[in-house]
Parts: sequence; C-alpha cells; structure tokens
Amino acid sequence: MSIEKFVVVAEKIAVEGESLENAEELQMLADLVYAKAVTEPEYSETYADLCQLLKWRSLDFDKEGEEKQLNFNRAFVNRCQEEFEALQGMQALEVTEEERAQCHSEEEVQKLTKKKKDRVLGNMRFIGELYLRKCIAPSVLKAVVTSLVFGDSGDPDVYPDEHFVECLTELLITIGFTLEQQPQSQQMLHEFMGKLQDLQQKANYSKRIIYKIQDVLDLRTRNWTKKVFKERAKSVAQIREDVRLVLWPRREEKPFVFTQA
Repeated sequence: MSIEKFVVVAEKIAVEGESLENAEELQMLADLVYAKAVTEPEYSETYADLCQLLKWRSLDFDKEGEEKQLNFNRAFVNRCQEEFEALQGMQALEVTEEERAQCHSEEEVQKLTKKKKDRVLGNMRFIGELYLRKCIAPSVLKAVVTSLVFGDSGDPDVYPDEHFVECLTELLITIGFTLEQQPQSQQMLHEFMGKLQDLQQKANYSKRIIYKIQDVLDLRTRNWTKKVFKERAKSVAQIREDVRLVLWPRREEKPFVFTQA
C-alpha cells in the first residue's frame, strides 16, 4: 500500500471495519493488517496510521469466554503476542530442514534467510511506530523487546543473535527520545540501554553491531536527537494532514494496557 493511496484505502478499510458482525471477523481484520505491515516494513509508518484509524472506527464485540469486549486494539495486541512468541529464539532466523528441502539452490536458501530477518525487522519497526501513536502501552513494548531480544535462554554465555540486537538499536533510535520523556518508560529504557552495554562488552558480535550499539549509547548521552525523516513529496504531507483532519476522531483515549495471564 503506497502512501499516496493511504487516505482512500484507509477509509475503505475503516468502512469495512464498521460493518463487521462479530469478534472473529474483527480478529481476522487485525491479523490481515498485521501480516501486511510486517512484510512491507518500508510502509510501517503508514500501517501504524491505519491502525490508529481502525482503533477509533472499528466496533467492539462480545467474545465467548471473556468478560471484556474485543476491540480492534485488543485484537491487534493478541496478534502481536502470537507473532513475537513465534519469533523467539535464534531458531526464528534459521532455515529448517523442511524449508531447505524445498529450496532448489543455495541462493534460494539465502533469500529465505533474508526474508526471515526482514520479518523480524518489520515487526520491530512496526511496534515502534505503534508506540509513537499510543496504539500500544509501554508494557506491551517491554514484553515484545524482552521476549524477542532478551529472552532467557538459561545459559549466561548464550547471547541473542546480532540481528535481533540490530533491530533493537533501530527501534531505540526511533523511539528513544519519546521513552526518555515519559516517566513511566524511563526505567524500561534504562534497562534496555544497560543490557545493550552489557552485550557490547561481553558478546562476540561483529564490529558493525558493536558500533551500532555505541551509536545508540552516544545518542542517549547527547540527550538524543530528533528522528531524521526521509524527504517526501509535498503531496504526501498534505495526505497525512487530510488523514488527521478528515478521518481521525478528535478525542483522546488511554492506550490499551496488555497484561499477561
């Protein structure tokens, strides 16, 4: 979904969301949006805008066996949970024997590996953009990063794959300033930075990753910097303004808080 088409497409999806009839259909919509977002990380900001719109426009439904109604935000967090549980551990980046058997060349194996890495990166970028839009609470962000990057392997000498660490550095470059400004997230940021510093000193990562970690540490020392956005056409800026003025309701709501069972 290109950003130029966002207003038209988002409105169509929002109308569909308003016409859903039950919780199952709502969860299906959340699953579809999430799947698209993580496979097209270059449009993570656009999909996060879409989620913010659907958060306001979609209906709430009763769900069998649960006291609380299911809204789009809750359905979306459910999908986040499932995704990051599936991505935990280094095996998430490995090509299985079954997958390798379906590849006809080593080049296809490498492409599949890259696809897996891109999906992790897509998830991390997307979760950051959602956080900036207050579509997820700090507790969700912490659960995601902890499970994906700092999951307890039980072995102090086993460190997370450097690709996970690289994804975290990109996430913190995007949202670090925001985390620093919010009292409820400062301790979480402090923990993340402390663990990154520990990994920099103990893990046998490539120089590239070591430098990336240092870049993030230096950014915080300098009180962060504003995120540098890529240049976009003037029409795109107008599109985003149209979205805010036309599609998004003018009201505030606390972010959904995810609590683990």
